Amino acid sequence: AGTLFYLAFHPCWETNSNGNALRIYVSSAVATTVTLEIKGLGIFRQKMTVPNDVIDFMLTPSEGQPYTKTDQVKPLPEQIWEGRAVKITAEDPIIVYGVTRFYATSDGYLALPASSLGNNYQVSSYADPTNNTGQWLPSFTSIIGVYDNTRVTFKMGGCESCYALKENGEYLRFNETIRRTLNEGDVWLIPGIGAYNDLTGSTVKANKPINVISG
Repeated sequence: AGTLFYLAFHPCWETNSNGNALRIYVSSAVATTVTLEIKGLGIFRQKMTVPNDVIDFMLTPSEGQPYTKTDQVKPLPEQIWEGRAVKITAEDPIIVYGVTRFYATSDGYLALPASSLGNNYQVSSYADPTNNTGQWLPSFTSIIGVYDNTRVTFKMGGCESCYALKENGEYLRFNETIRRTLNEGDVWLIPGIGAYNDLTGSTVKANKPINVISG
């Protein structure tokens, strides 16, 4: 539980847009005002919790994800999406879950409050089940800035045949590093590329606390 959260949602496999949505479930033991903000899109919403019950915020895929894609489209290269984190604040402690609910797939996670975040992470992701010839379901990692001017280093792990796609179109290979500077609310989205790619085992280090979400 906490009063400040930064969330991100990866581009999910979108085969049918009917009913696709991102949901943020919030619970609290008391009635408290909860605010959702996405600075980069100018989104600002507020709701009041119901004690010992659950409320939810709903976002469209284009609001909560940096971008949308089908399984037959390659992922965009790693890049920083300025101000695209979903920021959740509350006056009293809350518990937050982020859930992707699409036509043919759903997944979710328990969000960690900013007070629980650290500077060093090891990625535990999920391998792409495809060979990337006509279908791409990449392994993703989102690194979220909590403070301005945060210097972040990502070191590619996984396996010797695993790669990440860099912004310049080149591959980030096993044991190679890449560095970026994040500001509060920025999302650095890194995709795997290549047959059965997996970002698991990669490491993330920063000079200030950050959030890292992989899947």
